[in-house]
Amino acid sequence: MGARIVAVAEAFDSMISGGFPFSERVAAFEASESVRRQAGLAFDPEVVKAFSTVMESDWEIMQKRWNAMSVSQDVTR
Repeated sequence: MGARIVAVAEAFDSMISGGFPFSERVAAFEASESVRRQAGLAFDPEVVKAFSTVMESDWEIMQKRWNAMSVSQDVTR
C-alpha cells in the first residue's frame, strides 16, 4: 500500500514542480485532475480517492503553500 501512496504523491509532485518526466510545471488543480483521470489505470483507485478527499478539504491551505514555494523558487533562480 505504501508504494501505491508514494506513486500518487510522486506523480503529483513531479507535475507541479516540472520534474521528470514533465518538462514544465502545471497548476495544482490540473495535476490533481490528471491523477484522478488515472485512477484504476496508473494508480490505485482507493489511494486516488483518499488523495482527492485531502485535496478538496485542504485546498486553500495547500494553494497558499504552493504559491509561497513558487515565489521562493523564482527568487532563487
